[in-house]
This record gives sequence, structure tokens and C-alpha cells, in this order.
Amino acid sequence: MKKDIPIFYRECLEAWCEINEQSTETVYDIANQYIWNNKFICIDKKSIFYGTLFNKGIIRVGHLFDGSGPIISKPALQFSPLDLFQMKGILDSVPSEWKLKLKHYTGSVPFLLTTPDDQICLPLKDKKIILSKMPSYSMYNILLSRKSIVPTAQTFFNDHFAPHLLEWNKIYLIPFKCSIESKLREFQFKILHNIIFTNTKLFKIGKVDSPLCSFCNCTEETIFHLFVHCPFVQNLWSECIQFFNHAGVFFESDITEIDIILGVLDYTDDSILMNHLILLVKYHIFSCKLKDRLPYKSDFVVRLKTVYRSELCIAREKDKLNYHFKKWNKLVQILS
Repeated sequence: MKKDIPIFYRECLEAWCEINEQSTETVYDIANQYIWNNKFICIDKKSIFYGTLFNKGIIRVGHLFDGSGPIISKPALQFSPLDLFQMKGILDSVPSEWKLKLKHYTGSVPFLLTTPDDQICLPLKDKKIILSKMPSYSMYNILLSRKSIVPTAQTFFNDHFAPHLLEWNKIYLIPFKCSIESKLREFQFKILHNIIFTNTKLFKIGKVDSPLCSFCNCTEETIFHLFVHCPFVQNLWSECIQFFNHAGVFFESDITEIDIILGVLDYTDDSILMNHLILLVKYHIFSCKLKDRLPYKSDFVVRLKTVYRSELCIAREKDKLNYHFKKWNKLVQILS
């Protein structure tokens, strides 16, 4: 690639090379490899593009062959001596493994070409999509998937909750489905990425004098102790669940660590509301920790009513009252 081309065009070509990287395990894959700007086909360590050959239909590796072998062995009239010289250079630069597979292929290489020359295809989830019909976000997702790495917090929670198989795609969506509050979504994001600063973490960096729980002052304040196992928090969960069950939103009496920390994954009619309530209780617990006060159900109910009224106002403004009352139906009489 030339070094003096504008940055935008350089990045376009680099993105093209990355997205267009396809399997070359079979003769079919090799024949359908695009020649131009292909990092596997280089001359003097640079990918190539010859406009004259491109305009004459030499686009993929299979185009360098006819029914009996390489075109240069018996050139057609439309190719000039320069064209033949360039095609010879291309054939010489094709990886040796590809040439070996093509040499041992007994059929006609051109018959392996699957799409018209003017339809450029790119791989997308084990399928090939015509470039002109591929939305830009699909290309973005391809590039993103090749750069993304699994968060370390996933390993942390997978190890802690083993042997349960955690459905992370669903877990990450829960706060967006159950709540419209940015602060609650952000809060659950911090929990899922294990970046909630409990006293155990704060003590390690010298920000607090003790790693013990802010409420019971008996056990190290880990994320699991703070939101699940602290005696004061367990009492709050017990009272809140009794309150919810009385209203008709039925929680299991022995709500699990997974339900509290990650969310309820068993989809039911009440799952959206249940996850919202769990998230609100956790946020109330953490708010009380920051304010250095014990978490009480009475204070939580006040917060819950405020959230309900806020969502009601927003639903009126956006003409979504039907969805609002479908979600909050079982708590309307208590919260109104």
C-alpha cells in the first residue's frame, strides 16, 4: 500500500482487508479469493491492484484460469503482453499451498466461481452477503467482534457461580429491558464488570481504614457480602420480598445469589418488573452504604414510589401508558 495516500482511504483499504479475510481450506475458497488488495497476494511485500486487468474481468483467483489451466498458457486476444506479464507475476505470488491445491484439482476452476463479477461478497456468520446489500452496522460488528475480548469479570463470575452456565448475552441486556434510568443501568454495568468499590477494594488502595462491612462490621465487604449475605441486607431482602409477594409479584423465598447479582433469567410475565425491583433494592443498599446508614424497607418504599411516579410521567409524555401499566400493574394500588 502506498504510504502517501490519504489516511481515510488507507483505513478503508485496511478495513476491507480485515473484513474480507476468508477461509482458504478448499479449492472453492481459493478460487473465490479476491486478488486485489489481498494481503496473501503480494509483490515486493505489497498488495497489488492493476486497473487494466480489473477492467478486463480479472478479479478473483479463479479468473486466472480457464477450463484447462492458467490463462497465460494460451492467452486470449484481449490480453496484451503487459497483461500477461502482470498475470504471471500474480500467479507467482499466490501462496504455494493454494497453487498446490489448484494443481491437484481435477475439475474446471472457473466453475467454482459462485457470484457475478460485479457482486462483491463478504463473509458474515458463515454466510456470504453481497456487499451492496450489507448494512454498515454489520461490517462494524464484524470488525468489533475481531477486536473485542471477554471481560475479566465474566471469568470472575463464571468461576464463582460454577457449575451454572451463565447466559451473558441475556445478562447484559437485563438493565436495559427493565429500567429507563441511566443511573440504574450504569450501576448494574459496574456490578457486571466487578468495579463496584466495596470496602475490600477501597482498603487495598488505602481509601478506608477497614475492609469490613459498612453495616455489620463483622465480615469483609465483598460484592457478594454487601448485596446478599450481610445480616442487615438479608433482613431487607426478606421484608422486601414479603412486600412484593403480598402485592402479587411472586419471588422465591430463597432468592439466589445469581438472581440478586446478575438478575432473573427465567423469563415470565413479571420478569421485567422483578429485575427492576431487584436492581432498585441493590441501588438502595449501595446508597445507604455511601450515606453510612442502615438499609430499611420503609426508605426503599419511598424510593420505589418516586421511581414509579417518574416512569408514569415519562410514559404519559411518550404515549406509552399501556406498556407502563402492563409492567407495574400488580403494584399500582400500593404505589399510587
